[in-house]
Amino acid sequence: TDLKTRAQSGGVQAAALQSPLLTGVLKEALRLKAGAPFIVRETRAEQDICGLFLPSNAMVLPFFYATHTDEKQWGPEALEFSPDRWLGSSAQTETEGDGAEGRGALREYTERPEMDQESAGEGSERGEKKRKLNEENVTESERERWTILEQQKFRASRHPYSFVPFSAGPRNCIGQKMAMIVAQVAVASLVLNFEISAEPGCDLSKVTAVIEEVLVPSKDFSVRFSERAAEEKKSE
Repeated sequence: TDLKTRAQSGGVQAAALQSPLLTGVLKEALRLKAGAPFIVRETRAEQDICGLFLPSNAMVLPFFYATHTDEKQWGPEALEFSPDRWLGSSAQTETEGDGAEGRGALREYTERPEMDQESAGEGSERGEKKRKLNEENVTESERERWTILEQQKFRASRHPYSFVPFSAGPRNCIGQKMAMIVAQVAVASLVLNFEISAEPGCDLSKVTAVIEEVLVPSKDFSVRFSERAAEEKKSE
């Protein structure tokens, strides 16, 4: 509905770039199914990372999926597809790699006192609060307000490198912003003009992700694009 309303007033491109929900959907897809699930790096000198010794000239493969589903960073619902986690003023302006590539963001994180200790136990505490909230007799507005506040608080505690589908630092993807713009416009154009579904008889629950050089589906499947009726497009 958000996308349709924006498209009516400003066109598809404007709607695509201004829709917080569409941005959240794309970011959540990149979090759980990043096209490049890992990258390859080589150490220039000996490193000690949390007690793990790495010699110089060692090959290191940062595994983004593990980072993107870490409950300490994403809470007990880390494996759930939830675009709502990206909604809110801070999340809407955050783009892939921005939190990581900005030196200021990393300094802000490291200067927060006892951040690791606080965030380490927050995942279970947040999950318990959510369970109680669902069980108690509270109004929908109260539940929505609590959810927004908790999401904002949890986002603020996340490490700048907790979301890096385009890598991060001085060797990150230089085309990440363009890639997001193209994806936003392409997806908006498709969903506004077509109804998208799997071909009859295709059980998508049996299709899993396989790690090769990039992330690929475990089996081929067909997708059906049915053009929306003119009246439907106009009403949207």
